[in-house]
Amino acid sequence: MVPRKHVETVLSDEGWELQFRLGAWISNQPSRAASLSLERVEELSRIGMTESSTKHTRPLIAST
Repeated sequence: MVPRKHVETVLSDEGWELQFRLGAWISNQPSRAASLSLERVEELSRIGMTESSTKHTRPLIAST
């Protein structure tokens, strides 16, 4: 489970420190699922992007 406020910090190839709001991105995915292509839904399903890996038990991505 990743908290919504989690920020991941990485270094770029040029040495810059970059911050990504990973928690917010994961939290926002259910509301964006309807706009994804079927191919993208399948890709995310293959890597286990489900709400059970966060806090719910239903899939993040709904197949249409």
